[in-house]
Amino acid sequence: MTVHSGWFDCEIDISDSTTISDAVDLGQPYDYLDILIPPLTSCNLAIHVADSISGTYYQLGGTTVVKTAGTGAFADVFILLGYRYLKIVASAAQAADRVFKVRGGRY
Repeated sequence: MTVHSGWFDCEIDISDSTTISDAVDLGQPYDYLDILIPPLTSCNLAIHVADSISGTYYQLGGTTVVKTAGTGAFADVFILLGYRYLKIVASAAQAADRVFKVRGGRY
């Protein structure tokens, strides 16, 4: 049976940081992360995870995705390995706030 969390906003708020999103708590550990990626300033994206919302965040291996600048958005799925807390990190500063949609999943 497929189980999903609800969708959560994960925002890079440029008044806080131009490259790192706010932390998201998916509510429980999940195996996969569904992500809706908005148009971005050209960059690589990576998922960072931690064992608590205020913990130290580490890049999750194999999650780097290249996104070039443009008006189109896209969706992707990452293996989350049972983590619950995450941030999205861009390799280049974003010119405006960026809001990603994320949800955890078990398939």
